[in-house]
Amino acid sequence: MKKLILGVLILATLVACGGTPAAPPAEPTTAPAVEVESTSPGPAPTAAPTEAVPAGERTTVRFAVSDYELPMYADMIEAFEVENPTLHVEPVSLQQVLGMSAVLDTEVPDDAEERLVAAADVITIGASRSSVAQGLVRNLGPFIEADRNFDTSDFYSGALGAYQWSGGTWALPTIVNYQLFFFDKDAFDQAGVDYPAAGWTWDDMVATARQLTERSGEQVTRWGLVLDNPAYRLVESQAGELVDYEADPPVPRYDEAAVVDAVRRYADLILEEQVTPYFEPGTQPEDALMSQAQTLIEGGQAAMWIEADIMWFLRGQMGGNVGVAPFPDGLTPASVGGVVMSAGTQQPEAAWRWMDYLSRQPLSLMTVGVKFLPARRSAAEASGYWDGLDPMLADALDYAVSHSYTARETVALGAFDEALNAILTGESAVDTAMARAQEQAEAEVQEQAAAQAAATPVPTFVVAAPGGTPAPTGATTITFLPGISSLNLEPFRDLAARFHEEHPDIVVDVKMPDFLTGTPDLPALAAASDCFEWYPSFQEARNREAILTMAPFVEADPGFPIDDYLPQALDQFQWQGQLMALPADITPYVIEYNRDLLDAAGLDYPSVDWTWEEFLDLAVATTSGEGDAKQYGFVAEYYELNDLLLLTERLGARIIDESADPPAYTYDDPATVEALRWYAALTTEHGVKPVFVTDLNELMSAASAMVEREAMITEGRVAMWSSSPTAAAVFGGRPDLNAGAVPPPRMPDGSSPASLLTVSGYFISAETEHRQACWQWITFLNGEPAAVQGLPARQSVATSDAFRAKVGASQAEAYLATVSEAQETSALQVMSEEEWLGGAIYWYGQAFGQVIEGEATAEEALDAAQKLADDYRACVIAAGDFGQDTWEACLKEIDPTLPAFLFATGN
Repeated sequence: MKKLILGVLILATLVACGGTPAAPPAEPTTAPAVEVESTSPGPAPTAAPTEAVPAGERTTVRFAVSDYELPMYADMIEAFEVENPTLHVEPVSLQQVLGMSAVLDTEVPDDAEERLVAAADVITIGASRSSVAQGLVRNLGPFIEADRNFDTSDFYSGALGAYQWSGGTWALPTIVNYQLFFFDKDAFDQAGVDYPAAGWTWDDMVATARQLTERSGEQVTRWGLVLDNPAYRLVESQAGELVDYEADPPVPRYDEAAVVDAVRRYADLILEEQVTPYFEPGTQPEDALMSQAQTLIEGGQAAMWIEADIMWFLRGQMGGNVGVAPFPDGLTPASVGGVVMSAGTQQPEAAWRWMDYLSRQPLSLMTVGVKFLPARRSAAEASGYWDGLDPMLADALDYAVSHSYTARETVALGAFDEALNAILTGESAVDTAMARAQEQAEAEVQEQAAAQAAATPVPTFVVAAPGGTPAPTGATTITFLPGISSLNLEPFRDLAARFHEEHPDIVVDVKMPDFLTGTPDLPALAAASDCFEWYPSFQEARNREAILTMAPFVEADPGFPIDDYLPQALDQFQWQGQLMALPADITPYVIEYNRDLLDAAGLDYPSVDWTWEEFLDLAVATTSGEGDAKQYGFVAEYYELNDLLLLTERLGARIIDESADPPAYTYDDPATVEALRWYAALTTEHGVKPVFVTDLNELMSAASAMVEREAMITEGRVAMWSSSPTAAAVFGGRPDLNAGAVPPPRMPDGSSPASLLTVSGYFISAETEHRQACWQWITFLNGEPAAVQGLPARQSVATSDAFRAKVGASQAEAYLATVSEAQETSALQVMSEEEWLGGAIYWYGQAFGQVIEGEATAEEALDAAQKLADDYRACVIAAGDFGQDTWEACLKEIDPTLPAFLFATGN
């Protein structure tokens, strides 16, 4: 289960950060003038590996990169330093420089570029026109001219040209992404329409969209083509670049005949053919988690759409049956990612050498099999990028490479968008609107040029010195990986600074685990750190061998408060009488409720000891309306396997028989059947709970369901919902929601199994040379509410005023009650100790889906699930090994229909 949760979070991160280009930072204020050294710009020859050079004698290049991307560069940095022993690359956290609280935080500060070029010599962002005009980045032209081995023709689609203007080259391309037409193969097959392919025309595209558009009365149920605001690029692909970038300043071409004709054809898709929806500006809620177009795409209401090529890999892992094709007619747009050199660097030759090295390396996200196309042909061929690509994707990219243009930074985009809106809302004819757009764009460009020319220089700047505050002589440095809590590293960095103040002889280097090459396990985390936070997994000997037991530390620390730890948390980290880690963070499962909705209905808030009858009465009383406007009494997760396990267990279900050796599944137990029937009736009989995704195979393509659920909560369309602190890591908090929280209702007999999802702990690597420093650090963390997302494992911290202030009094009480009042171990806790048991839990979820869809009764569905679970258990027992490789192999053998992503994320 932990793997599934982590896989979803990683995919969410990738889609959020990589699926759609981020908006450029707002126009900064005046830039500082830069002192440029008079050293030669040419790169020094690559040095052959020699004996290690003392750290103090190496030249340091500070390299700004996102926390979650850093693992992709770790091996490159190591290899580069071996080849260049006089150079050292020091990573700088982009999130830390920009003050962004979490990996999924998209609020980029207005002065982002100024901050980054002042913090690092090389930055993983492409150059913008504003950064060049302000003198923030250095011209790479002299370095290129001085490098006899630099081949400009080695770059795909003239990628280098994306960063060339005003007589300079302002960034070095590292990757190229091609925008492609994606399409739903199933929709094409059902309609008997041929797939689009290289060489298709605009007329072919229109005819295809017309055939694939479906209507029910006045309502469109599936659009032939959905565009997530790529109108500019689609028009540009037909008419050529909409701006003359050779001119200085650039000159828009909005009123030229070819552009006007392309805009007219685009407008016809919406107005005449009515095969493409139009989303008028201002109709998208500011706090929407997904665009209107993306909602249609993820909801299966688009036959064709446009996305970056890397989405092919992601959609493959999501289980979608999609195809791709290059743009019709014209040229396919290519977007370029690259690195820039700060104008304030004090070691330009070293920075250039690192940049040049980066441009020759492939980047890949092995977690979901994503491969980025290197900007250099030589790098793509040497890395084997083209080897093993799906034939359809390979054909589309091969055609796009030779029929493409480099999409540059947009100029005067506002004027273009205003004209398009005037056309599509019937306010203006195409010719008139584009003529007005040309006048506005020319005026805007001239105004910007005048403002840049009149800018007042400010004091010079240089890149910050390496390493910040140097560690005291003789200090011990330990590396700490915060596990899933890495989604927000800021609290741990703040705590590390405080810890260092109290322990000046210890420096804690907080880093993000490598989530991009697979779901980490204990040996991998231990090898990458001195100490780390993760989940219990002790069945395999290699996991136990990678970590130290806590007994020697506890025995040597007479004041250690072992009795202060919640017993349920301690139990998770016991193995044959040994404490393998210190419990850290409990992820409780609670029911939250909207106080305002209950107040408006004159209903009492639920209490800690409420019953299932009271739950149902409250859900029924707060359900009203129909259709999209319906208000529900309760909503579970969008894929509710965790809800199903924990809630049916509290309804009396017996899911696992621990008295058997090894434990056995009891899906067909009468109590389990009755509990599942009661839970399903919330939807099928009472109509108080919506259901989003019941088929595991549809899970990864159901992002719109996740967003829809969150919207229901934040918009006040649901009275109660299941919740855990992990949700805040994905969506952020809900500060405007007046919410309370309680544990789930108790069992019919009044008892309460533990209502928790996971428990993480602090581990010490068996290979660390700094055991005592790690012990001091993790015991410090155990006393800090800021170190947890959920419930602190120590009772004194969980009941402290500081923790109540952090999460709110109601949530704090509910979190604690889920664990402290538990009289029984939950099935999820058993699965945490016996990991192989978790493999069969998916069939329990599938059985629920069959009942909801009316495909089977509760008895029939659970009998089928029991048969699969029994066969799976027998397979694992026969293998004589309960390790992950064995039980995953048994899962695949017993049920080949399980989706590949369940296993791909762990590989």
